Amino acid sequence: MNLQKPRVTVIGTGAVGGALIVFFRESSHYHLHSIWNSSHGILFDESGAERKIQSSLPSSEDQVGDLLFLAVPDDAISNVAAALASNGLNWTGKHVVHCSGNLSSEALKALLDVGCSTASMHPIQTFKKGDEANRFRGIYVSLEGNSSLIKILEVLVKNLGANSISLSRYQKSILHLAAVLSSNYLVALMNQTEKILKKAELNEGISLLEPLISQTAQNIKEKGTVDALTGPISRGDVNSVQKHLELIKGDLTSKELYKVMGRIAIEITLQRNEVPPGKLQQMRDLLNEQ
Repeated sequence: MNLQKPRVTVIGTGAVGGALIVFFRESSHYHLHSIWNSSHGILFDESGAERKIQSSLPSSEDQVGDLLFLAVPDDAISNVAAALASNGLNWTGKHVVHCSGNLSSEALKALLDVGCSTASMHPIQTFKKGDEANRFRGIYVSLEGNSSLIKILEVLVKNLGANSISLSRYQKSILHLAAVLSSNYLVALMNQTEKILKKAELNEGISLLEPLISQTAQNIKEKGTVDALTGPISRGDVNSVQKHLELIKGDLTSKELYKVMGRIAIEITLQRNEVPPGKLQQMRDLLNEQ
């Protein structure tokens, strides 16, 4: 592998794959050698000239770079790895990386068994198709797998303008869980909040809360979650909690969400030692009622 300017192959041209392709095409540190999707491949020579291949995966030595990224859906990674491993190519010395947050490098075992070094590289960011390389700037990227390959990927992450963090398989799984809670489930929470607003004919919806949401995120960043908590529970306002539960008593989903999040807020408030224990218990009793 030419460490001065590695030849790169990307399989998968969706959200993350597309952003990586933009980066590799623009970077002076890497040569984008080939890209592949479900319908065809494209080879690039040193001048950038393109040659289209009517195949969804590389099938000859000259079609594969030294560093290969699988930016395909999670449920396709092992199958793609197995297909590549069984195509008769010499994989010894190749480096293969997948971009799943949920799966470890174990998903690439078929390629490990034929001589590749393998790893996973997952950007802790939300991507959509059409995003460019600047989406990586300033974010964290988790790395897991072969230690020598991780060193190569740490350089790549730095070139992306991002921050790398090397993890065990267990840590990677926990970080992905945390990412789902803090991003995907935040969207779900906002969606449920919007339903409550619109049911009361507050048709502006979530836009009414945008300044509050932005400031709360800023407070968490600056102060941490314990000191960022505000609102009724943080000040021991039992009456507000009781009124809120009354307002949503016919909405089982909102009621359960409010109770679960309220109990967590009580535990945070307890750490600050600012609300009398009696008031905390009153709120806990309200939130534990069936």
